Amino acid sequence: MRRTRVKICGMRKPDQVSQLVDLGVDAIGMIFYEPSPRHLTIEEAKSIRKVVPPFVTLVGVFVDTDAEEINEIAQLVGLNLVQLHGDQCSDFAMQLSVPYIRAIRVDSLETIDREQQTHSNAQGFLLDTFSKKAYGGTGDRIVSELLPNKLSGSTILAGGINPSNILDVLENKPYAVDINSGVEFSPSDKNIDAIRSIMETISKFDSEYS
Repeated sequence: MRRTRVKICGMRKPDQVSQLVDLGVDAIGMIFYEPSPRHLTIEEAKSIRKVVPPFVTLVGVFVDTDAEEINEIAQLVGLNLVQLHGDQCSDFAMQLSVPYIRAIRVDSLETIDREQQTHSNAQGFLLDTFSKKAYGGTGDRIVSELLPNKLSGSTILAGGINPSNILDVLENKPYAVDINSGVEFSPSDKNIDAIRSIMETISKFDSEYS
């Protein structure tokens, strides 16, 4: 049976991370970008690492951070994967000590195609809502007309996902979904019941439509 993977991003609370692991979440995202309201410190990240068991992926989110700093944080925290936002080229990614996924702020089909060609070594592509003010976490949905008719096998969909719209997102058959601001009481304080509802919807969808 096909299974849609789930990443919950913007995490800062170890107790909530433990609850997400119990719900079956596949990946935990932590944001290392100081302007973000969900930014966390290295010490906070280490506290989260302590409660993340084997086979759950720990992802570090970076925006135009130099490769040396990314590698240092990856080693200190024990990141399994990094998520790159910004203007990095494919040569930059080759300097990384861990695999990466490329985040794309979707404003056109051409942008998606260009980024996928440029970052052919990426393990996956996260499609998020385009905004001039933020690199993610806006709570806005991607305009459906800007998505390809068929997503590639490594596509992760983000952008304001919540219990009321998760079914619409799943109709695109993404490899995974990335959930953040759509399930928050406030930045980094997640609504665990809302995430539980999403996980139940995903499980039912996968069993019925895969």
